[in-house]
Amino acid sequence: MNWFRKNNAPIIVIGMHRSGTTMFTVILKRCGVFMGADLSSNQESYTFTHFNEMLLNKAGGCWNDPKAIDPDTNMEFDQRTFGMQFLHIKREPLNALRFIMGRSWGWKDPRNTFTLPYWINRYFPNARVVHIYRNGLDDA
Repeated sequence: MNWFRKNNAPIIVIGMHRSGTTMFTVILKRCGVFMGADLSSNQESYTFTHFNEMLLNKAGGCWNDPKAIDPDTNMEFDQRTFGMQFLHIKREPLNALRFIMGRSWGWKDPRNTFTLPYWINRYFPNARVVHIYRNGLDDA
């Protein structure tokens, strides 16, 4: 099943750790945007975090030492995993129906800052990207 045929415009939240991405993601969820059924305490989708880690590893990097991601990387995102984990269709089958009907959705992962070209070029050319920026001195 192509989960993204009708619903190919996710909201992708990018930004570094402690920049306000978690707060923004909570606001999106409260507005009815589905950000995943498999979220960490930081509101990061385990499905996308895991795949972003694999992308970074393939480029010879990791979350704290990222390398440039080739947008044409030959790595397929497993849509079965997406359905089973991100939507959690076994536990919450209505998620799949709502998603297919066009429910607003997205995900947050700081790694998106580096993997965004892959997602835009490969799967979601219509994505809406929200970049949360905070001065690093405020973070320190």
